Amino acid sequence: MFRTKHQVFILAVFVAFIVNTTGFAASQDVTPQTEQKVRQLFESWHARYEKRDIDGIFELLDPNCEEPPKGILKPALQRAFERDEPLGIEYNLQSITAYGRKIAVQVSSVKSIGGKKQDQRHILYILKPHDGRLLINAFYEQLDPNNFDSHTGVYTSSKGKFTLTIPQGWVPLKGPWLLRSLTPDSVTILAPDLESKVMMGLIQVPMKLGPDDTTTAQKAVETDSALVKRESSEYIICEQGPASLGEMKGYKLIAHAKLKDTKTEHKIMRAYFSDTPMLYFFVCDAVGPGKFDSLLPRFETIITSFNLSPVDEKLTRQEAVAAQQAEGAVVGRVYSSKEFNCFIAAPAGWEIRTSPNPAHLVEMQYTKGKSIARLIAAKGLQPTDKLNDIFTGRLEAVKGIVQNFSESSRQEVTIHETPAIESIHRYYLQGLGQFDVKEVTLIRDGTYYLILCQCIEPDDFTVLKKDFDRIIESFGFIQ
Repeated sequence: MFRTKHQVFILAVFVAFIVNTTGFAASQDVTPQTEQKVRQLFESWHARYEKRDIDGIFELLDPNCEEPPKGILKPALQRAFERDEPLGIEYNLQSITAYGRKIAVQVSSVKSIGGKKQDQRHILYILKPHDGRLLINAFYEQLDPNNFDSHTGVYTSSKGKFTLTIPQGWVPLKGPWLLRSLTPDSVTILAPDLESKVMMGLIQVPMKLGPDDTTTAQKAVETDSALVKRESSEYIICEQGPASLGEMKGYKLIAHAKLKDTKTEHKIMRAYFSDTPMLYFFVCDAVGPGKFDSLLPRFETIITSFNLSPVDEKLTRQEAVAAQQAEGAVVGRVYSSKEFNCFIAAPAGWEIRTSPNPAHLVEMQYTKGKSIARLIAAKGLQPTDKLNDIFTGRLEAVKGIVQNFSESSRQEVTIHETPAIESIHRYYLQGLGQFDVKEVTLIRDGTYYLILCQCIEPDDFTVLKKDFDRIIESFGFIQ
């Protein structure tokens, strides 16, 4: 084991997790010379953190590094390096394994603050030779072992209450960095080539996008397909049409794409399935020419293994999710949760209900239009998690998937003696239209809260702004 102590700055987007012991197929031991190169790479990687050298860090990334996206990584580094508080890091290289020309490295680190160990982190790095140098091609956050049974091959989501069966030789990891703050229950399933993957997640669609679930799924697929097309120098749709998964209706689109930044060839199958108002999406990405056909049976195996947890026949899916979470209830116009120590109320003209989205607590629907408001919360934050980092990281993720983003206001506010950040911004989302958003983000006692108010055209933000203010002002803590 390689082990050393440093005073380093680590990415703010990393969060605590426990190492997953699953391995890939067809692994090989590395030579002593290769092992030495790996150790030298990581010594250089961490030394550049100490110097806060962003350009130097990027020199260690393979030109074709796509995960995390460099547009997400750079601002995360900038936020981390703006702080002037060195953190003690003890880290070690847990395993170094070769898979053809690529090398998988499991790295763990423990942060110490004031001499006390605060959280443990485990990252899977994929290394690849480029122009005679060993560089970082990608890195992923590994799963909590409670989410994956390596004996049965079954992945169980933390909040969404669904399962997937993982093919032998494939490895489940936490979802893409870009989607993490938007769909916390997302998962990446990495193929044995250490490049191709399946990304799966769920979102709540704020409104019906068509007369039926198939049309809703189709418009969502076409929206995401258009985003990829904008980032590609070459984009060709090969096949598209309706699809189904159990009783859910959906839509499938297969396209060839060559990305502008990396020049890498991808053949991507998007399969989205609607269970109103939830949308479950699978993005199956074959990286490199000629791989798609051989990977397609595995892609289909993963998709068809999807299984929502059973619910009581007397309950709706929404009621079942609320019961499973045991996170609160609505009485009259007020939602309260002892578990999350908070309450919030709906103004006149709004319906309030527990959310069918397992990442959310409660939602409100404007009765005269399309607009919505939501209370989102998550526990388990570490002392090192900063309000500004979480707020900015989420906003950067939003910018990555919308068009014409503009922020008209951002200010620090106080909610019941708790520091918060308020933002007013506008963006356009294909298939849904223009959104005018007022949101407030805060952290208290290790819990993250987001009050998200979205005015969706043709609703008028100037009319709804007072209602948004009332919703935010109604939020409070039980004790």
